[in-house]
Amino acid sequence: MMRDRRRAGLVVAALTIFLPIVTVAGTVELPRTGQTTSHYAVDDGWVEAGIEWPVPRFTDNGDGTVTDRLTGLMWLGDASCFEAQDWESALATVTDFNAVPLNYDCIDYDESDPPYSDWRLANVNELESLVHVEVTDTAAWLTGQGMLSVEAEYYWASTTVTGTLRNRWAVHMRTGNVSGKSMSGSYGVWPVRAGPQGVVDPTYPANVWKTGQTASWVAGDDGATEAGVAWPVPRFTDHGDGTVTDELTGLMWLGDAGCITGKWAPSLDAIADFNVNPGNYACTGYSTANPPYDDWRLSNKKELHSLTDFGRRDVALPAGHPFVNVASGSTYYYSSTTFLEETDKAWVVRMLEGPVNDWGKVYFAIGPVWPVRAGRVPVASTTTSTTTTTIPAVVCGDATGDGQVKTTDALVGLKTAVGGGTCPPQRCDVNNSGKITTTDALLILKVGVGKQFDLVCPA
Repeated sequence: MMRDRRRAGLVVAALTIFLPIVTVAGTVELPRTGQTTSHYAVDDGWVEAGIEWPVPRFTDNGDGTVTDRLTGLMWLGDASCFEAQDWESALATVTDFNAVPLNYDCIDYDESDPPYSDWRLANVNELESLVHVEVTDTAAWLTGQGMLSVEAEYYWASTTVTGTLRNRWAVHMRTGNVSGKSMSGSYGVWPVRAGPQGVVDPTYPANVWKTGQTASWVAGDDGATEAGVAWPVPRFTDHGDGTVTDELTGLMWLGDAGCITGKWAPSLDAIADFNVNPGNYACTGYSTANPPYDDWRLSNKKELHSLTDFGRRDVALPAGHPFVNVASGSTYYYSSTTFLEETDKAWVVRMLEGPVNDWGKVYFAIGPVWPVRAGRVPVASTTTSTTTTTIPAVVCGDATGDGQVKTTDALVGLKTAVGGGTCPPQRCDVNNSGKITTTDALLILKVGVGKQFDLVCPA
């Protein structure tokens, strides 16, 4: 019975995610993480929140440069043109490459008549935008997309780890980890150029935003260039009902960042339960008697990362934010995104200063999770700016009798499975087992959101 109730909660959560929603436009559109494999109900691979990647993702410009058609950033095609070096040397090398390109020999790049002289060391958000979480080796994937010699190692970002004298951010191009490293360490150098400078470039679907760093330590660093889309002012809108909208991304967050806790899978279950039984949780300012929303989900890796202000520390959120109970120190927030190399791990973000790492799904004895809603979420049978899914007209699975299988049919099936509905077996016993269960409701839901399953009801 407990297992049935748990499954019922997950079905309700999945239903609320895929019922028609309003897409709230922010200043920038967050892209999908790339995860398409689902490892648990209503995780990142199930929801696939964010704007779709263009196909092909990259364009080889034929001059030793490659443009990311998702972000508009142009990268030097040869990602190993420069030897590994310390952070300050990396910045100096890019400056020298602009001034005296003949000092270097980058594959396919004409140093005698260089097409560009405005290269910069990529900031942490720009480097992170290349990470693909549905592969175990982003470097190999990028090489297959037209980049050259991408090393499965850390590459320097131009961004400083705020609050430290010696650490700078770097992104590992195999795993995708975003970590602080000693500036005296020896890591890769990958120049970038173009991309949005302050305002959105509508040519590209997912512009990269500023990191928040404004203090400069060395010429050419992140604080000096401040590349990316500027944040709106104010950054956040507190709705006075326990919810907060990020005007940069259009995402709506639960205002209390600490009221739901748990390990990874139990956290997904807890948010499912929060949608149905908000009174089970003491979330500051959120009405349990008349909850404003019932379509919360666990935020994915990109969504959590988008909150980070790399110019601040403890807590690394934009100044003046209205959130309460934000965990800091050594505490990580789970995302809904699985670490594909080891699927018993998930991607996590630490709000102390902003690292993005992999962490075991059962490691935390208890930890906070941060529900989010809105944004770009695929919706079945609803035309949105994200997608349109056409569902075949069938009888089996069509609980409401309108000739189509929709997410609302799964809700009717769920109510019948738990004793509160009257859907006949000819419509809702979709696995022809002789009884209507929560498994049938899940199968109806999957067809309702466009997944391909053969539903077989009794005659």
